[in-house]
Amino acid sequence: MPRRYRTLLVAWMLLHGPTVSATETACASADSERERVVCSDATLSTLARTVETLFQKNIAGVPPDAAQQLARNHEYWLNYIERKCGPVARAMNDDQHYTIDDEVKCLRDNYRGEIDRKDPITEYMNGHMFYYISRIDIRPDKDFISTPPENRSELCREADTEEVSLPQLVVTDPQDAQANTHIRSYARLKDIEAQIATPDIPADAPGASMDEGNWTKLIAYTDSLLVLDTATYEYGHGAGTAGTGNHSHFYLMKEGREMPASRVFLAGSHWQAFLSQRAYAELKKRGRVSSPPYFDTINSPKELKKIIVKPENWRFDAQGLTLLFNYDDLQPGFDKLTTVTIPWNELRPYLVKDSPVLDLAHVPATEQP
Repeated sequence: MPRRYRTLLVAWMLLHGPTVSATETACASADSERERVVCSDATLSTLARTVETLFQKNIAGVPPDAAQQLARNHEYWLNYIERKCGPVARAMNDDQHYTIDDEVKCLRDNYRGEIDRKDPITEYMNGHMFYYISRIDIRPDKDFISTPPENRSELCREADTEEVSLPQLVVTDPQDAQANTHIRSYARLKDIEAQIATPDIPADAPGASMDEGNWTKLIAYTDSLLVLDTATYEYGHGAGTAGTGNHSHFYLMKEGREMPASRVFLAGSHWQAFLSQRAYAELKKRGRVSSPPYFDTINSPKELKKIIVKPENWRFDAQGLTLLFNYDDLQPGFDKLTTVTIPWNELRPYLVKDSPVLDLAHVPATEQP
C-alpha cells in the first residue's frame, strides 16, 4: 500500500479507534517515523486523535474540490512536523544528544499548536466561498552542518523553512476556475511543490541557509477584477534583518491580464508627479526621507517615482490609495513596511472614470503599520 494511503489509514484508525484493538491495528501498520513515535506515547496519541477529529469536523460539508485541497494541506503539515521533529532536528543537533523524548516533546508542541489554531477553514468574499492552499517544508541548513563545530555560529543554528499560502475559490463557474489557475501560477505553486519534493538541495542553491515565506491573501473578487496581497519574508541565517515586503496584484478577469496603470490613471494628468510629491511630503514629516541628503536614502520626490508607478506597490480600499514602501525602498536595511495613504477625494481628478479600482472603495481598510 502506498505510504500516502497508509498514513491516512493510521490517522483514520487513531481517530475512530479508541479501543485497544483498533489502536493496535493502526500502530501495527504505522511505517513512518512520526506514526511510530505517536503510537509510542499515550499523550501524543491523544493529541493526534484530537487533531484528526478537528480536521474531519472542519471539512465536513465543505465542497469536494476544497476538501481535496484541504486534505493535501493536512498531509503537507504532517510531513513537515515529521521532518522538523525527526531527521531535521537530529541533523541540526549532531553535536548534541537529541533523544526520543526531545522528538516526543517537539511533536506534542506542534500538535497542540494545531489544536489551538483558530483560523477559519473557509471564508467568503462577495458571496464566493474560498479557502487557502498551504505548503510548508523544512530541511537542514547545509551551511551549518557542513561547518566544523568549533566554527559554527549560533545565529545560524536554524533549519531552512519554506512556506507558501494562497487563496482558492470554491468553483461555481468557469471564471472561478480561471481565477484559481491564475492565482496558482502567480504564487508559483508548482515550483514550490517541486522544491518541497526535493529535500536534498546544494548548500549554494537559492533558498539554502534561508527562511522564505509567501502568504497571499484574497482582497477583492468581482466579475471584472481579482485583487491579491502577498506578504513576503526572506531571512538569511545569521543576517541582522529579514527582507520583508508586501505587494499587490491586480488581475483583469474579463481581459485575462494584469491591470496596467493606464486603467487607473488618466494619461497626461501628471499623476506620477502628484503621487511622488504627495508621498514625499508625508514621508519627510515622519523622518523617513532625508533632506539634506544622506548616503543611500531618498532625498527628492523624483526618486520615489520608480516605486510609486508600479501597481504592485498600490493598495486600494475604503480609505483611498495606499502606497507601499518595502524593505530597502527608503533606507538600506530598514525592514518595516512603510505606507502613505492618499484619500479618494484627492485621487479623483487623476482617475480614469470607469477604472475597475473604483469598485474597491467598498473594501474595508487594512490596518496600516
